[in-house]
Amino acid sequence: MRDPRPAPAAPASWPNALRRATCSAMLRLLPIPLRPALLGAGAALLATALPQAVDAAPVTSKAAEAAGRSPWSEGAQSRARLIDAGPGPGGHGLLAGVEIRLEPRFITYWRDPGDAGVPPSFSFAGSTNLKTATVRYPAPSKFDEAGAEAFGYRDDVVFPVLVEPADPSKPVGLAVTLDYAACHDICLPAHADLRLALGRGAAPEAAWVGDALSAVPRPGTVGGGGTPAVRGVEPAPDGGFRVTASGAGRGAALFVEAPEGWAYAAGTPVVAGGDAVFPVKRLDRPKGAEVPPAPLVLTLTAPAGSVEVPVTLDGAAPKP
Repeated sequence: MRDPRPAPAAPASWPNALRRATCSAMLRLLPIPLRPALLGAGAALLATALPQAVDAAPVTSKAAEAAGRSPWSEGAQSRARLIDAGPGPGGHGLLAGVEIRLEPRFITYWRDPGDAGVPPSFSFAGSTNLKTATVRYPAPSKFDEAGAEAFGYRDDVVFPVLVEPADPSKPVGLAVTLDYAACHDICLPAHADLRLALGRGAAPEAAWVGDALSAVPRPGTVGGGGTPAVRGVEPAPDGGFRVTASGAGRGAALFVEAPEGWAYAAGTPVVAGGDAVFPVKRLDRPKGAEVPPAPLVLTLTAPAGSVEVPVTLDGAAPKP
């Protein structure tokens, strides 16, 4: 099945993406891209930028690899490593995890960083006996970062990686080049080169990877079942829309991903019992365009779970 998420813009290279960016009036060491609608609201251009990402070469450790995990790669206010989690879901392929552990109160970003930020970048070039590697993203949280709304994770996150070997009878040498950001008041880029031979035995932390995979939003449809669920989507006169969710009382959040050039923001929901109605405002669109050329992706999170729902806008009403 084709991934319904809108194709992201081609990521700018690190650190070029960091040099060109902006943030709020509070000066930060790392400039972060802001949505165009926020730039017009008076976000100040950042005056300084780090000349290059904070980079730390991983320390070789046979003991760590024997335990099913790579050595830590130290970065700015953070560290990263690979975890072997054994067989994949249903016994298909292998399961690994990329763990980013942050200093207290620091955050790193989801695949959509929100108003400001840089999503993590994963490259598996240099791996051996690897057919495919698919990174999954646990449900994010929302944070206020110097007046901008950021989407991501605080303190610690594990990104599950579904691994398909080219030859299932042989071990996979997984190599991951990881670029990410660690932010709190200041925002710093970090880089890690991680390597681990999979298939030699799961690490003691394998359960963490399983928990992270369980935290990935399940696929859903408008009007579908499950808890929480997106019950309906109705157009609003300002180009936005309203989302009605069930099983999403207090603590629920809505994230809206859109194609390049488009931006939407979900506001504070009106909660009644176990239901919530989210107003969604259109922040930006390409000149002359009326509707996005690809489906939006709504990610609804709640204490009971999370769901990811594609929605197509046709200019009159959103369609499931």
